[in-house]
Amino acid sequence: MMNPTFRCACPITTALDILGDKWMLVLIKQMLFEGKETFKEFMDSSESIATNILSNKLKQLENVGIITKTKRPNNKKTNLYLLTDSGISLTPVLIDL
Repeated sequence: MMNPTFRCACPITTALDILGDKWMLVLIKQMLFEGKETFKEFMDSSESIATNILSNKLKQLENVGIITKTKRPNNKKTNLYLLTDSGISLTPVLIDL
């Protein structure tokens, strides 16, 4: 796992560095409330994220521990993106939004 670099040690600034991007909360929302788990499911959503941006954002979320990437048990070609406990803990924040 690559260690991300943040602007400073302030936890609020760091949270904004991670979640302040316009796609990050959308992807987390899709996972929490819409049950999306695969690249194709994210691509098929109405938000219309470009493939290169989606790849980058999923990698970033994985690097900061909000999601994990694994394989489907019955299809080793398909990557599953699953929320970690840290990702799930964002539920109240998204509900409040």
